[in-house]
Amino acid sequence: MVSLKPYNFMIESLDKLNINSDGFIVNEAGTFNVKEPFLSKVNWALLNYIYCEYNNAIFSAYLVGDIPRGIAHDKSNINLLIVLHSGNKILLPMIKNCYSKINNPYDFKVNPQVITYDDIFANNYGAIKWKFLIKTISTCIFGEDFASKIRPYTLQDANKIFE
Repeated sequence: MVSLKPYNFMIESLDKLNINSDGFIVNEAGTFNVKEPFLSKVNWALLNYIYCEYNNAIFSAYLVGDIPRGIAHDKSNINLLIVLHSGNKILLPMIKNCYSKINNPYDFKVNPQVITYDDIFANNYGAIKWKFLIKTISTCIFGEDFASKIRPYTLQDANKIFE
């Protein structure tokens, strides 16, 4: 089993990952997997985020983890990875705290992680983890999907990244 500290806020497990004939993890996440009651919750969470005062700062939004993989359970959280346009680093804490100011009509938790486009494509260890999440267990639900710009990963890569 792959250790997910400190990224367990986005993933409950990496169980049930499918591997293609070349040995790469197949990203089976998609909006087609998001069913009720999660569909309403995701739409609510995204609409509230997008219509916050920071909407022009958002480059992309990804739904990450068990919900877009179609393996969510009734206590699953909505894990959003919000990617800001380059140069908006000063907005990171304000946007991350946006959900704490919004009255949530549902009984669920939104885990927003906010980074910049530059953070994804930086040449450091943290960037590798973000790229792995985007490439393997997420789906783009707003803005430009840049998963195709990220190389494929194997299970061995996952073990190295999250050890």
